[in-house]
Amino acid sequence: MTAEDVVFSLGKAADAAFSAYASEYEGLDVAIVDRYTVRIRLSTPLSPILFLPKLTNYAGGFIVSQRAFEAMGHDAFAKHPVGTGPFVFQRYDPGSALVLTAYDGYFRGRPQLDGVTIRFLPDIHRREAAFKRGELDVIAGSGEKGWIASVDALKGIVVDTFGVGEVATLYFNTRMPPMDDRRVRKAIAYALDRNQFSRCTSPRLVGKAFSPVPTSLVPGGLSPAECVCLGLDYATDLSRSRQLLAEAGYADGFLLDLVTSEKRLYRAYYESIRDQLARIGIRCRIHIQTHAQMHRTIRQAPRALVVYVPGGRMRIPI
Repeated sequence: MTAEDVVFSLGKAADAAFSAYASEYEGLDVAIVDRYTVRIRLSTPLSPILFLPKLTNYAGGFIVSQRAFEAMGHDAFAKHPVGTGPFVFQRYDPGSALVLTAYDGYFRGRPQLDGVTIRFLPDIHRREAAFKRGELDVIAGSGEKGWIASVDALKGIVVDTFGVGEVATLYFNTRMPPMDDRRVRKAIAYALDRNQFSRCTSPRLVGKAFSPVPTSLVPGGLSPAECVCLGLDYATDLSRSRQLLAEAGYADGFLLDLVTSEKRLYRAYYESIRDQLARIGIRCRIHIQTHAQMHRTIRQAPRALVVYVPGGRMRIPI
């Protein structure tokens, strides 16, 4: 790997033709200093905590071989990538498995594993059955209430959760009525209860967040005490909600057309919003779409309310 590969890979991450995260790389000028050094200049100042993920996450952090990409072409490269990790691509069986083998020349030394096979089993029941038969060493578990307890009861299995996997956030489209009225937004905030959302998944996997960036993850988030001090805690108060709606001219409530992903957690959050807002007369009509289509829809045909749940991981090793 050389500086040319780094410049090429970051340029690829900034190209909308190849990357869904291209906008994240606007304003980055990447230049070669020498064979193993690059210089990155930013058009606007950016803190390290926001800048470094651009180089280490799954969007820009995959440094690939420029020579292989240009020789093979995009379509062939996508089926046989050449990168810089500790494992070498061996085989991809669409919809079935990805097979990797150890790379003897890895700069940190040969991996202790001879290889890794990643099987694609979207259905949790098939995944769990294969795990119990010993066909898999690690699986992604389920956030369904009761699932972790059932697996915990089995011998030789450890359920492991880690870090802040995801933060579910409700966004108001302030350019669209009735969300352009501050009183309506406040009414909804007073009507929603964090505890109701917490019940959508296993208690082992959930906690309360008071800002998009939780204080437990990085500095800059809001603590519960700070939310109270700033008047942003919005403790549930249905009477106050109804009063605000009446003041805004919506004493009888209104209808919201919302779009959710087919993913379980998204559906659970939207259903909770529907049930909670019904208490103050706001009716929600929820349309379920594939995850990819949901993302296209909320960009092409904006909705008044959108729930976004980025990322999220749970690992269950033996």
